[in-house]
Amino acid sequence: MKAMWVYEQKTGRMLRHGVLVAVGYSGAPGFINDPESEGIAAHGPIPRGLYRMTAVVHESKTVGPLAIALAPVGHDARGRCALWFTATRLLPPARPRVGVLSCRATSASTCLVARGFLGKGGY
Repeated sequence: MKAMWVYEQKTGRMLRHGVLVAVGYSGAPGFINDPESEGIAAHGPIPRGLYRMTAVVHESKTVGPLAIALAPVGHDARGRCALWFTATRLLPPARPRVGVLSCRATSASTCLVARGFLGKGGY
């Protein structure tokens, strides 16, 4: 069975198979985890819906030290693109990033290991 990760947009909770593994955020200050703002590009949180985790990027200046590209499945993400799940060292955002769902680095590493993108040593 493939790992099912669920991000609760309003609470910031990240669950794996129904078990809480992290709390994160998506959106710029003033729009963080606000479902009513998900259609506002460059400000609102990543739109609700199913996403496939695709490519991994390490040490990007635009999306952070560790990121997984997210591809919408069965929806258009309200016309938004370049959406990412990232590792961060600070919550809430010291510097907001556009189109990003962020969790602490250890949580993102857990996700990457589960998806087979990293060895069990993590990030």
